Amino acid sequence: MYNNQVFYRFIDSGTIEDFLKNLEKSSKIHGWKFFKSFKFNLAGCDKIKKRGFKALSNFIQKDLANLRNIELNFDLCLSVIDEELSRFGTQLKYSRNIRQIDFSFSGCRNINDKGLKYLQSKLTRNQKSLKQVSLDFSECENIGSKGFNSLSSSMVPRLSNLNHLSLDLSDSEDIRTKFMKTLGQSLNKHAKSLLCLNLNLSGCSQISDNDLKLFTSQISPALYQLQQLSLYFYRCSKMTDESLGVLAQNLTQKMKNLQKLELKFSLSPLFTDQGVKNLVKEISCHLQKLQELKISFPLCEKITNASLLAFGFEEGHNLRNLQHLKLDFSSCYRINDQGLMALLPHISSQMQNLKELTIHASRLSPTTKKIFLKNLSSISTINFYE
Repeated sequence: MYNNQVFYRFIDSGTIEDFLKNLEKSSKIHGWKFFKSFKFNLAGCDKIKKRGFKALSNFIQKDLANLRNIELNFDLCLSVIDEELSRFGTQLKYSRNIRQIDFSFSGCRNINDKGLKYLQSKLTRNQKSLKQVSLDFSECENIGSKGFNSLSSSMVPRLSNLNHLSLDLSDSEDIRTKFMKTLGQSLNKHAKSLLCLNLNLSGCSQISDNDLKLFTSQISPALYQLQQLSLYFYRCSKMTDESLGVLAQNLTQKMKNLQKLELKFSLSPLFTDQGVKNLVKEISCHLQKLQELKISFPLCEKITNASLLAFGFEEGHNLRNLQHLKLDFSSCYRINDQGLMALLPHISSQMQNLKELTIHASRLSPTTKKIFLKNLSSISTINFYE
């Protein structure tokens, strides 16, 4: 409380009104005039009714005029409906100095296109002050293409001062070509100050190679100043090596200021060693400022030791500034001790600034792991996971 932070998890949602009243009294007694950071975790509280939501939104309006950061978690709250999204968005317009918004509605099945449209229209009232926006609408099964397209075409263009944007839209069947294209176009035109972009489209099974090409070709020229990029495509089964080639061409060759890159794929029978090798080659050739690299291909049945060895970068293409490397090939049963031992000399000679190394692989023996640890004693942290 004394460091201007509030965090509370409501076991019984009926206590919301009493809690907020007591908080208001305490703030007056102790002279807490301003809250700068406000966090409420209501995950799983599906008994919350209109009265509780109204009390919370009124409190935000009345008592948090100088609010800088707000984090609200409504995951799996089935009582959250479109009206509540509109109410919270409306009250936020009274917080003129808002800098950071983190809203999570994962699994809220009663939110639909109208609610998403309400929220994004209200959030953009504070576009001049907002610097960070994080929205989680994963597994919201009643949000369709209209809602997602509105998010990409209407919200992003009004947030031109953003430094950080995070969108989790995983397990949304209605993420398709139009969304990918409009999101790319919006970022291209209106997000030139963006430094960090996180996009989770895992389980969006309709995304294809062409959709990724449309998206990356739009963002790569404009986001040259981007420093952190995370793209999650778990269970996007239509993607092939062509998607990896698109990433290699459109991102690595133009986003040369990247310091952190995270790419996640899984459960695809279509990725091969050649695709991985092409991607890694372009990363090592063009992203010389990279400090952290995380690459994941779990449960990709065609991946072999050749993909692991691809991280023994070609001569002259060393990532000399790389400090953190994470490789996830779990349940890729064609990766084994032979591949890891072949990679060993390349790591020791070409990654001299590496501080942390994490490898997920399912068929590595204890003996090989011991040899690895012994020969890479200069790396402070080495982790093996199955």
